Parts: sequence; C-alpha cells; structure tokens
Amino acid sequence: MERKKSPKKDFRKQSPQFFLIGLVVALSTTLLAFEYKTFEYHTYELPDPIINEMDEDELPPLTFPKKKVLPPPPVQPIEPMPVPDPEPTPMPDPEPDPIPEPTPDPDPDPNPGIWDEPEPLDKEDIPINIAEVMPEFKGGERAMYEYLGKNVKYPKFALENGLEAKLYVQFIVNKDGSISDVKVLNPEGYGFDKEAIRVVSAMPGWKPGKQAGRKVRVYYVLPINFSIL
Repeated sequence: MERKKSPKKDFRKQSPQFFLIGLVVALSTTLLAFEYKTFEYHTYELPDPIINEMDEDELPPLTFPKKKVLPPPPVQPIEPMPVPDPEPTPMPDPEPDPIPEPTPDPDPDPNPGIWDEPEPLDKEDIPINIAEVMPEFKGGERAMYEYLGKNVKYPKFALENGLEAKLYVQFIVNKDGSISDVKVLNPEGYGFDKEAIRVVSAMPGWKPGKQAGRKVRVYYVLPINFSIL
C-alpha cells in the first residue's frame, strides 16, 4: 500500500524562502571578508641616551646667599603704673572744749532760773539738693561745656597710656554764685580727680538758685567725661 504525503508537510513550497536566507548569509560573509584588515607590527631600537660626562672639578660650585641676622629690637623700659591717689584718711573728731564754769553775775537776774532761748539757725544757709529755680552757668549749659572744653587739660600719664574716665563732680553754688565744697563722687586717680576739681573750682560765677523767691545754696552734680578722640 503506497503512503501519501500530507500537503501541509510539504516543505518544497518553502524552498524560495530558504534560498533567499542562504543568499543573504553568503553576501554578508563576503562583505565581512573584504572589510577585514590586518596590521603589521614593526620593532625599532631606540638610540642610547647621550650623557654629558663632565669632570667633577669642572662643575660650578653651588652658592647660597647668607641670611642676614637682624639685631634684636631695642627694649623700651616700661614705665611703672602710678598708684592711684589714696583716699584721704578721716581726721579724728576734735575733743570738745571743756565747759567753763559759770562766773557769778555781778547784777543778779531778778528772775533766777529763766534763760533766754537760743537764736534759731539760719535755714537759708543750709544747702539743698533741689530748688524751685536751679542754679545755672552764665550763658547756659552750652557755654558751660565750651568752658570745660577749653580749660580741661588731659592728664599726661593717662593720655600716654590711653586711659579714659567719666567723673561726677559735686559742688555747692552759693547765694552770690560762687563755687565751694568741690569734690569727686567717684574718684579714678591717674590725675583725673585733681584736674576735675581744678577746672570746676576756677569756674566763673553762676546764677544762684532760688527757693520761694529767695536765693539759696544748692548742691550741683556735674559729669565730666575724659575721652580720647
């Protein structure tokens, strides 16, 4: 009995496709063969380096400049810091004078045992801190500071050492405008206190303060600033 082939399994129908695939592979192989290159490698010998052989005696000596040794700077003597002005030691209170014994009166008082009342103290002579009309430098506050700027001399030692201070000077302006009882409330020393007292004591007359229309003595505190510009 003869076997029949199935038409679905007949591969001869696909032979054109296999032919085209083989043709493409053959052409690709041929092109790669034409593009393949080979390289030749050559070896070259480098000449020996030229060494300049010089005698050691012909080599120039190496010289280096000597460093200049500077002399040490002169040592300036350091002036000792002055000791601030010591605070004045309080003076001991004087011993009270002995009370003298009463001497007999040649003319006895007809009313023995009755003494005259002592005269009251003048309250106007006691300085006060605040008055209705405060004392004023003649010309005003601006004129006062112009006076200070022209007359204050900066202490030499404080100026050389860059020292500054701000002092509060208290004094009394009397009824006639004069200055008294000048003192520094916060003493600093180094010549600041003496200069502040000197310049304030030499001030010209002030306009006195008034209380209830009467001239009175008034305390006044003046700040003086010693500053190096």
